[in-house]
Amino acid sequence: MPFFPSMPEDATTKHIFTAYPEIYSHWACVSEAILRGPSPLTPAHRELIGAYVSSLNACQYCYGGHRAAAELFGVPPQTIDGLINDLASAPIESKLRPILAFVKKLTLTPTRMTKADADAVFTAGWDEAALHSAIAVCCLFSFMNRLVEAHGIKADRASFTERGRKHVEMGYVAQYEAAVGSAIRARLKLSAAAETRVAPGRAFERQVVVLRRLGDAEIEPDNIEEWNGGQRDTLCAVKVRNMKDRDIAARKERFRQLRPVQQSGRVGRTFGH
Repeated sequence: MPFFPSMPEDATTKHIFTAYPEIYSHWACVSEAILRGPSPLTPAHRELIGAYVSSLNACQYCYGGHRAAAELFGVPPQTIDGLINDLASAPIESKLRPILAFVKKLTLTPTRMTKADADAVFTAGWDEAALHSAIAVCCLFSFMNRLVEAHGIKADRASFTERGRKHVEMGYVAQYEAAVGSAIRARLKLSAAAETRVAPGRAFERQVVVLRRLGDAEIEPDNIEEWNGGQRDTLCAVKVRNMKDRDIAARKERFRQLRPVQQSGRVGRTFGH
């Protein structure tokens, strides 16, 4: 059961991300850059590190989804099992072992890191870009593990494979955009239903909706009109086409979201996983 009353029982990170888009629209881009951007480490390496860090932090939610992603990228299950059981004897390439030792120490005893830990990585043949990439992955998952556990989000083992597939096939920005699109549609549909119980014209405040992501997550004005019973004057969607315009619009609108007058809860109440 999540710790936040506004979140459904089957809450996932999607419910956190869409509830606070002013934070997590940026976080999705950071995640994409760290896990899929240019790096001496392959996506398989990075997903493996993410799963390993999550196991060290005992975060089953993150471990399960990212283990599945690592396996889909070609990491053998026995390699992951061996790594979780004992890094020293795990059946992994010898060059990768000092990187994994580095992130293990960074996860469990960060104040004890020494230059010798970095030198071991360099001696194995990795450059500074590779070590930085491993550190960034470790930091990303240390953050996500704590975000998940602090909100009381629990692992659903049945969802691990599907979540892993999305990580591999969609990446992280596309998943965020899809979640935002679903959240907006769910909120609009709920609001349209609530409209029948209040006086006409009083169900919504006139607001400007700044759709802060590009691509499929954007909602066309015609669709908003359709979902809200054809009330053309009720809502206005402003499509923001580039990062500069998004930033300007965000400052002016202060990231205002659609908020029905009769509904004060966060989006997590309005849709399921």
